[in-house]
Amino acid sequence: KQWYQRRVRASLVKKETRAAEIATNKSAAAKKVAALKAVRRKEIIKRTAKYYKQYEAADREEIRLSREAKANGNYYVPAEAKLAFVVRLRGVNNIPPKPRKI
Repeated sequence: KQWYQRRVRASLVKKETRAAEIATNKSAAAKKVAALKAVRRKEIIKRTAKYYKQYEAADREEIRLSREAKANGNYYVPAEAKLAFVVRLRGVNNIPPKPRKI
């Protein structure tokens, strides 16, 4: 016996092949992105470890300086946060802001 073969429109066949091709391209692109993200994640972890070592060294230095000052009968004042004083010269659309009395 011959099995009956259903006719399928050519446009549907093209659509299915195009969809399959797009799916394979999409999965390949997803694999590339995943690999790139893994590499970046490893770099970020290395950088984080380096910064952590720097912060630990700075903390140990603060403790060392305070102990040294205490041993010599002095006081150690830790450094304060840096401050930036910013003056706005031009406002929105290059119109200067209204001068105000301080």
